[in-house]
Amino acid sequence: MRRWAQGHGGRVALTDRYVPIAEVRDLFADTRVVAAPYLAGSQSGVVHLAMTMARAVVASDAGELPRAVADGETGRIVPRADAAALADALDEVLGDPELARRWGEAGRRRVIEEFGWERVAERVEDALERERSSSGSR
Repeated sequence: MRRWAQGHGGRVALTDRYVPIAEVRDLFADTRVVAAPYLAGSQSGVVHLAMTMARAVVASDAGELPRAVADGETGRIVPRADAAALADALDEVLGDPELARRWGEAGRRRVIEEFGWERVAERVEDALERERSSSGSR
């Protein structure tokens, strides 16, 4: 990632550290795409935050990330540990501001509709109701 970022003549900033909440807004304001090149893991708060802030996402196919990021709709999913595919996907988004805008807006809609608190509450209520129904029939 560092070599790839350095090869873009100062147009790409790499933030590979914990970002305190006070810095998040300004950091995302200057961002066209957020990369999540996980090798392992189940989910990413950074991915959902990026989508909430209408930013395109390039993520690896680790864990549930392909479920969060719709490939070709809200961002790009690449094979984990494939540096060339990651670089190509980032170049695709960086080279096309309109694509980044469309994917970012679609990501925001997706995260609100599918992963927002109302939807999570519905899923929890449904699961509890199914459990209650199956427990009552035993």
